[in-house]
Amino acid sequence: MARPKRPEAEKRDHRLTVYLTAEEEALQRVADLQERPMTQLVVTAVKAWIAQLLALPRPLLVARYEGIMHQDSQMLRGYICGRGHPFWVEWVTPTSHRCCPVCGTEQEIKRIWDGTVRRGL
Repeated sequence: MARPKRPEAEKRDHRLTVYLTAEEEALQRVADLQERPMTQLVVTAVKAWIAQLLALPRPLLVARYEGIMHQDSQMLRGYICGRGHPFWVEWVTPTSHRCCPVCGTEQEIKRIWDGTVRRGL
């Protein structure tokens, strides 16, 4: 015996409400140029952004480490976000460590090490 159907008022869907202010005009222009609906553009942009966060390009991964490797010594503080992305902040740089530069999360940022990185050890 089949389950009874849910009333229309109780059915769930995958809707997302996005309130656009300054972006609306730019998004409308792009939608007009590409002759696509705005919702399709937003969904495509979100999918591309998520894919970029999940699989960072090789040059970006290498660039994070090469900056330190070309210096004789560097004083750094290391952190790791709740999603497992390690990153560091130079002591002299006024960069906030409260947001992961890889995924953008602001939750569960932990300090894992602190010190000087020297070349040639």
